[in-house]
Amino acid sequence: MNRPTYALLTVLMAASATMASAQSDKGISLEAHSRTRVQDVGLPAYPGATLAVERGVNGEEDHSAGSFGAWMGSIGMRVDAIKFKTSDKPEQVAAFYARAMARQGEVLDCRLPSSRVKQVKDEPERLSCDEKPIQPGHFEYRVGQPKHMRIVHVHPEGDGTRFEMVRLQLGR
Repeated sequence: MNRPTYALLTVLMAASATMASAQSDKGISLEAHSRTRVQDVGLPAYPGATLAVERGVNGEEDHSAGSFGAWMGSIGMRVDAIKFKTSDKPEQVAAFYARAMARQGEVLDCRLPSSRVKQVKDEPERLSCDEKPIQPGHFEYRVGQPKHMRIVHVHPEGDGTRFEMVRLQLGR
């Protein structure tokens, strides 16, 4: 789990465990909660999938969904994430989300080397994947723009599949 997507999810889940909402008189606002729904991510639910509930280090139930936002004026970010599992094969889940994401624009398949390029200064609106290749058997798709994207990461888990969906928005 050393990929930035997983790191982002981990930070988000930790932040959502401490449900918080604050706003100062200087225009700074923070929001974190674990009530994220699939509609918040902006992608359809996979038929028959259930939330991927886990046990945290202290044995308590870990959150399967969370949202985090931080703003200061027009600068800020919002992340909505949710984790699911299903008994279906990773290829089936990946194909479902590749089709669903295609309705929102060009889908980037992060398994392809051409998608894993460093951000080019001349093309700031070009979406790209992390430079490091994803693990064999895993799927990762992205759609949108660098400042407003949706990410789906699908991978095998036991006899089934686990997948995470993220909506990332930078700025207001």
